[in-house]
Amino acid sequence: PGTIEEQLARDPRLGVTPSRYSTMTAVYFAPSAFVPLAFGLLSTVPGGIRPEVIFVLCATAASLGNFVSAAAVQSGSFGGLLVGRGISGAVYEAVDMTPLGFMPALIPELWGTCSGFINGMLRVGSVVAFASLPSVYQDVGGGE
Repeated sequence: PGTIEEQLARDPRLGVTPSRYSTMTAVYFAPSAFVPLAFGLLSTVPGGIRPEVIFVLCATAASLGNFVSAAAVQSGSFGGLLVGRGISGAVYEAVDMTPLGFMPALIPELWGTCSGFINGMLRVGSVVAFASLPSVYQDVGGGE
């Protein structure tokens, strides 16, 4: 089945080239350098947004971004794929980091263990996704 880039490049409607794939990757990762800082600031200023609310909003936005990406691939829209990746990328690091703002107060005696568990599950999820996506493209995505 090959890499995700190779799978996307097989769909002529998307027109994925190495430079377009690099653009898609940059659109995903670039916002993560700034968005967690902005959300952290919003959660700490007087009258700011509670970290729990930011977490739920980020998780919802990430889900929306994934949905937009999937719909774009289904319809053959590279522009839509960029938008979906941008939405998901803007909040993916915030989803990882936002619990640091509210979990210690909820479970102070277990925070270290909980933090390790959360980070471990995030990494396991990434590995499972990377390992299973070629098969998903093959079996469901109409691959060869």
